[in-house]
Amino acid sequence: MSLLWKSITQLSQTQFGWKDDSDINGVDPYAVWADATAFHGMGPIELKQGVPLLIELTLSGAAPSSQAQARAQPTPEASALLSRPHAPFSLWEQLNRELGIEMLRAYKPVLEAGGSQFTVHAMVPGALVPKMKGWWPVPSVGRLGVRALMSLPRISPKWDNVRVLDTSVLNADPTVAVIDDGCPFANVKFRYLNQGKWKSRVAYLWDQSRSRANDDPVNWKTPDGFGYGREVVQQDIEGFLQANTDAATLEVDEDACYSTARYESVNRRWTHGTAITDVAAGSPDPIAQPQSPADAAATAPIIFVQLPRGAVEDPSGGGLPGYVVDALRYIEARTKDSKGVQHPVAINLSYGTFAGPHDGTSPVEVAIDSFLSGRKDCAVMVSAGNAYDAQIHAETRIAPNDCKTLRWRVPPGDDTHNFMEIWLPPGDDAGGAPVVDVRLVPPAGLAPASPLTGAGQGWFGVPDDSPLGLPICAVIHPTTAPQGTNGSMALLAVAATEGDASITAVAPSGTWEVEIHNQGNAPLTVHAWVERDDPSFQLSKQSRFEDPTLEYLKSTSTLGSFSHAAQAIVVGACVDDLDSGRPVSPYSSAGPSRLPNARIGPDFAAGADESLMLAGLRAAATHSADTIRLGGTSIAAAVVTRHVVNEVLSKSTGNSPSQIKAKLTYAPRASSEGPERVGVGRIKSLQP
Repeated sequence: MSLLWKSITQLSQTQFGWKDDSDINGVDPYAVWADATAFHGMGPIELKQGVPLLIELTLSGAAPSSQAQARAQPTPEASALLSRPHAPFSLWEQLNRELGIEMLRAYKPVLEAGGSQFTVHAMVPGALVPKMKGWWPVPSVGRLGVRALMSLPRISPKWDNVRVLDTSVLNADPTVAVIDDGCPFANVKFRYLNQGKWKSRVAYLWDQSRSRANDDPVNWKTPDGFGYGREVVQQDIEGFLQANTDAATLEVDEDACYSTARYESVNRRWTHGTAITDVAAGSPDPIAQPQSPADAAATAPIIFVQLPRGAVEDPSGGGLPGYVVDALRYIEARTKDSKGVQHPVAINLSYGTFAGPHDGTSPVEVAIDSFLSGRKDCAVMVSAGNAYDAQIHAETRIAPNDCKTLRWRVPPGDDTHNFMEIWLPPGDDAGGAPVVDVRLVPPAGLAPASPLTGAGQGWFGVPDDSPLGLPICAVIHPTTAPQGTNGSMALLAVAATEGDASITAVAPSGTWEVEIHNQGNAPLTVHAWVERDDPSFQLSKQSRFEDPTLEYLKSTSTLGSFSHAAQAIVVGACVDDLDSGRPVSPYSSAGPSRLPNARIGPDFAAGADESLMLAGLRAAATHSADTIRLGGTSIAAAVVTRHVVNEVLSKSTGNSPSQIKAKLTYAPRASSEGPERVGVGRIKSLQP
């Protein structure tokens, strides 16, 4: 078998209406790969319903002269236009008309406030190419900048069963909100007895997985303003509990509760979201000493946003951004009362991926900072990531007219696509624009290598004997990519190494080589990250760098894809045993960011491992009588979420995100340590 290298316009099965090879510039490279492979491994999606996108708009009086200026604040005229979504010639109507997109009835208050991130469906073909990128003029205002990230998988919106905001279920402050997978609302850790009846602490549960709520003949409804998914509120959950409680013993049949509710996300012995919610807000605190008094977090209302299972398992991370942004907007709506007063809330986000710009300019990180900007009594805890020892980051210096080669090991038995992102700096050492070509060299026995691929080019390797004509690998090198605004990114893609070749493209396992050629006149530093590929936490399926000479493999700069937001509280992991000196957990990711003047590391490290010999902390499994041991920076973030509730939000009001950080109790790091892994110091998980 040999490869035929084709450009995007030479592939016959694409949907996006490519007219020129340079059309890839400014388009999400993952969307380019998804289109080239006919969306194999990227679903489920109904193409006739459109491609889901997370959009970020920037309005400016003039076109930017540099990428840094591309993030300029809107002009007053532009802001005024943004605040008039229902005017006859509003920007939103222009967006529909000019770009030919179908609005997903984006959450109305965001539009009215001039919010810059929202979700749409772009109809296929032609919506992405060539308009959903770059800058285009807005009459009498200036120019509109568009960044669009594909957010798969996503299901088309339905509007026939909508629930409006019900603030009566919020009966206490502060609230704990969890964005995760699997909410065991029937578990005793999240319910309590009141006058002989079980009550629920889960005030709202939004399951983003389902397309329409009226598929279920129960109390689920589509939340107002989002157009997809299904929601139950506290009273509904208490109805499920009462319908499945033995009147004599008050014993709850938890499985029957989930069956009655038709909530399948907890049909497992344990879920990630169960352990996270227990550590953040379980009653009693699972890591407190026995007989300890109840803390504020143990009585707090809980909001749970159930991420779609497909998005959680998406190794590219492409499924998460839109859902995470929608989750923040949903939590904002559900913690605001009928008078518009925003209630205190601690939000836990223990998900993320490995790749991205690593400089805080990804659309999700910008959205987190925008969400927190100007807010009081609100904190977003983000896990730092578990990639320190995962061999997913490479950093190399390349002299002019020189080449460096990275070895990329793609394992056998991997049924998901593999991705590597190569990030070029905004300028080389002399301040000039980088001139870099990339070549992908397949494993032995598969030839030829790709052509040298410069900025603005893309090449797709199609086996000459492929019955489907689908590529098994690609080099996609746009001049700009919406993932970040500092520098440019080239995406390397290799298809799954296991599967039915008659249904999907299958690539060979082995060592793929990536050549990076500096064709410029000055040296430059290049970073590369291999994307997460272990949705079931099976590291045996994670592709990674091989570096026999120890030249380019780096454990630094491994913070997660959502972990560079400036206003978030980013949490690494450490061992909680005082006798061992509380060392940093070996997996806990490190800073600094890719470019100066961004994050140096996490804000804190928190205890996520009980001791050097006993990894993880014990927390709730799905059923009340069961527990599991789970570690990682996900647990560390939940530890800090609980501290935020107990130490700050339950004691005082009017705190900005930076003030919340400053009020947390921690042990300062040792003078011999840097902040790259522990931030300012360690927060203890095991409570007295």
